[in-house]
Amino acid sequence: MDMFSPHRLIARLPADAPQRRVREVLDAGAAGVWRDGAPVRAAFVATVAEAVAAEQSGAAFLVVSGAAPDAAHAICASVSLPVVAAIDGFGGNLDMLAGHGLSGVLAPPTMAAASASDWRRLAGETDRMLAEPLRPRRGALVDMDGTVLDSMDVWGELDREIVARHRIPDAEQVLRHLATVVHLREGTDYLHIVCGVGASSEALAEEFGELLREHYETRIPLLPGVREALERLRQEGVRTALVTATAEDLAEAALRRLGVLGLFGEIRCDVAKRKPEALYAVLDDIGTGVRETVVYDDSDQIRAMAESAGFEVRESLG
Repeated sequence: MDMFSPHRLIARLPADAPQRRVREVLDAGAAGVWRDGAPVRAAFVATVAEAVAAEQSGAAFLVVSGAAPDAAHAICASVSLPVVAAIDGFGGNLDMLAGHGLSGVLAPPTMAAASASDWRRLAGETDRMLAEPLRPRRGALVDMDGTVLDSMDVWGELDREIVARHRIPDAEQVLRHLATVVHLREGTDYLHIVCGVGASSEALAEEFGELLREHYETRIPLLPGVREALERLRQEGVRTALVTATAEDLAEAALRRLGVLGLFGEIRCDVAKRKPEALYAVLDDIGTGVRETVVYDDSDQIRAMAESAGFEVRESLG
């Protein structure tokens, strides 16, 4: 039976590779052999969402394939399973994978016919790469409305204006429901489908947008202490992303006017944050793991969701 371990260098060989070839690559420094087609409980993943789903599904270890080094780091810092890099997806450059928390390397199929000296060289590079421990990072996913901008009263007033303008029955009940939605489309779908308002959800969204534009472009202020908090995060090297349900044009207009747009490394707009997958997708880009990232959000629902997914959560930047 072939040796196998999701640690150090794994030799990937054809299913019909002779035993002498298996012994040769093991003697050259490979820690184990993976024969193509063998039943190994590994999951190939490229994103944090895929990695978390595979861990929850009972995978024994993960193989990162087709992901950038930042995404590999985010995966390693988001799951408890060993994570192996399929280096054909990284161009064979092991230096750029050092310090990301990987447990091993899966050799590309092109190495199957390599010489023993090539296997020894790759095994040595793998050992050096793995000798560098995980370099921790810090990340922050920051909500906008009610966390960065003092805008929640504007949304409440807008809901009341729409309800009054369309003469919607049971106004107070409708307003209570609208206060619980986390994305504009959820609200417009509810108003159109349940309350029978407007020609379509899209038409209602345009109506909301027209009413909101002036507020975001000229009126809405920052919450107290937000600028100082964002500047501090930047000075400390925290990888910060704005993650908001608000449309991009409105968000950027307000943040640019207030002089804080450049304090975010990434901007993600029009994001429905009902499920953790919406947050995992941002981690792939900023390169921090769940265990390294704080979610700042004024919504009790979003904080509860993020905390259950393993994030540290805070209600405000202050």
